[in-house]
Amino acid sequence: MNAPIEIFNKRLLKTHLNRANRDDFLVREAREMLEDKLSDIKRDFSAELNINRFYEILEGGENKYDIIKSSLELHWINDLPGVLLQSKRLLKPDGLFIANIFGGETLKELRECFYEAEPEGISPRISPFVDVRDAGSLLQRAGFALPVVDSDTIIVTYEDAFHLMRHLRKIGETNALIKQRKNFTCKSFMDKVVEIYAKKFTDNEGRIEASFEIVTMTAWKPHASQQQPLARGSAKNKLEDALS
Repeated sequence: MNAPIEIFNKRLLKTHLNRANRDDFLVREAREMLEDKLSDIKRDFSAELNINRFYEILEGGENKYDIIKSSLELHWINDLPGVLLQSKRLLKPDGLFIANIFGGETLKELRECFYEAEPEGISPRISPFVDVRDAGSLLQRAGFALPVVDSDTIIVTYEDAFHLMRHLRKIGETNALIKQRKNFTCKSFMDKVVEIYAKKFTDNEGRIEASFEIVTMTAWKPHASQQQPLARGSAKNKLEDALS
């Protein structure tokens, strides 16, 4: 079995997080969205595991937890398929996995401005994000039952792109890619990014807009009590009967 490709520098990620303040409106909003979905599930989850961006390996025996959850952390995992497989193993039968992550539309405006400012050779500056379809496929591949994936987009406005990047730094969401350039980004390049951003993505009040897509994944460890799809050929009624 091949080792997973390392995308993120976990040491750099830890440095960013140590300097961050996660008590932020965007982080709180994502957490509240997760809790709102949980409040709709009338179930007592007594044995709980919260996983963060450093949980590449989940310790513990099988069938240990009623629920495994995570909010705005798993988009920093190097081996997300592996973590999902491990999560299913740790859950009790009919246990719940619920997590939200930044999705593929996140920072699409900033990414476009970086591309336009650096046409001669794009350097990795923004993390790859999982889109809705991929998230559903990952849950199915991990063997979860009844997977549901939702997407919500939050538009945040800033004075300019510098203020956007300061906000990303504040919440520990700046570049931690292993393949990023090692040399410092020159001021003239960043000035160009800011200029392009202001030209393309300014609202009516003169502030720039930034998209943050929150993808929420919900799935269950299989159990005999769960609703099952009908087997092929098991339908009792004929199509012509329904149409007559």
